[in-house]
Amino acid sequence: MGRTLCAQPVKDRVDAELIAFFDATANSMEPDAAELLVPLRAMLTRGKHASTAFCHNTYRALGGDDTAAVWPKVCAALELAHLAMLTHDDVIDRSATRRGQDAVHRAYASQHLAAGWTGDASRYGMDMALCVGDLLVIQSETLMDSASPDTAQAKALMRVMRQMYRDEVYGETLELRAQQDRVYQPDRCAKVARWKTGRWIASVSACGAVSAHADPETVAVMDQFGELMGFAYQMRDDLLGVFGDSAVTGKPTMDDFRDGKPTVLIALAISQADAAGIETIEELYGKPTLSEDDGDVLRAVIEESGAVKRVEEMINAHIGKAEELLSAHRAESSDLLALAHAALNRSS
Repeated sequence: MGRTLCAQPVKDRVDAELIAFFDATANSMEPDAAELLVPLRAMLTRGKHASTAFCHNTYRALGGDDTAAVWPKVCAALELAHLAMLTHDDVIDRSATRRGQDAVHRAYASQHLAAGWTGDASRYGMDMALCVGDLLVIQSETLMDSASPDTAQAKALMRVMRQMYRDEVYGETLELRAQQDRVYQPDRCAKVARWKTGRWIASVSACGAVSAHADPETVAVMDQFGELMGFAYQMRDDLLGVFGDSAVTGKPTMDDFRDGKPTVLIALAISQADAAGIETIEELYGKPTLSEDDGDVLRAVIEESGAVKRVEEMINAHIGKAEELLSAHRAESSDLLALAHAALNRSS
């Protein structure tokens, strides 16, 4: 499981909000609801807390008060939203693990098998994951809507969150289509990354600005900063998804290969590889039964193409653009830039 990107006291405060809200949700339902939601609850406080990190650091950069009650609720709502996205994403990708443990759908499938129920355990797990993922969407909006007593601020936060969900869904549909037609072009794959992850970090950064009562111009600047960071965050994720250590990242390193993910990394490899390398990629990339040995062959082709170096250059370029953007604005940027470097040079 990856290490958190935010300070421990910040994580602790947001986790307390998460657990209290989640338990209150379960307790407001039927008595068996808490038991049904156990696999989901196990995921709540794990992971990098990237949403919290970017939201809170933006909030503080704009003069937000750490003693205020609004920001922990906003961050907790964003973490619920992110977990909803991941829960659905793992169903779509058939991912086995998340945050160093069974993905939510796999945890429900294990419940089915352990109980000896009839029917298909895998199907049950996926159906349950879709249901509880939907619940997370609803509850994230419920929590966000109640985060601030200021009506105008609450409405602004909800606008950003709904836009975040819209953008994420659009990015997911772009990715799904590209996985089917297998047209891996750098610009097209960059569009997927920008909508799916760039707009996510843009939205959580914008929420931090709104939480600090920033003016619309400043909110727009923080949104732009977040999109730069989100795109580069995805570039790092793509590298870790292929070359990372699954024991550290908490995610398998063969999924992107077997699923034929439309990443900028693979698009650059295709555009830069020699004829033999392109032939190898076309033969192996997206093969559901790809072996570990063939995965190593693909990694070698990608490295030899120069794609890894180019992606690293793109990450650094986006950090540079973010530095320029913040230097032209009044925000206290040191913590934000430290977070950017930590997030984009992480190993998990």
